[in-house]
Amino acid sequence: ELNKYLLMYRSSPHSVSKKTPSEMLFNYNIRDKLPSIFNPIVEHEEVADRDKSKHKSKMYSDKRGNAKVSSICPGDKVLVKRMRKTNKLSFNFGTKVFKVVERKGGDVLIASKESGLKYRRHVSH
Repeated sequence: ELNKYLLMYRSSPHSVSKKTPSEMLFNYNIRDKLPSIFNPIVEHEEVADRDKSKHKSKMYSDKRGNAKVSSICPGDKVLVKRMRKTNKLSFNFGTKVFKVVERKGGDVLIASKESGLKYRRHVSH
């Protein structure tokens, strides 16, 4: 009984993705006893609506979370966040000053003046 149920579940299309679970996992449909006349056609309007609602929810969450665009650019001097704190009274950021060499999206390449070491970190760290 369970195997029959799983076969029907895996061969029936999902309401949101319009694809069967087997097609999403294995890239092919399982043949079942019932012939399927469902041919998924994703309309451009549907995709545009999904993108619009996604953008709307992103704007809402950015507004609620007070998200701001980072102003770090090459040439800036920054402090690096400590990944491991020794105790709860220690500072969140180290004392060494680093210089931003390059920025790609959210990643920043920083270099130490004293030792010349280069690190790649995320903008928030």
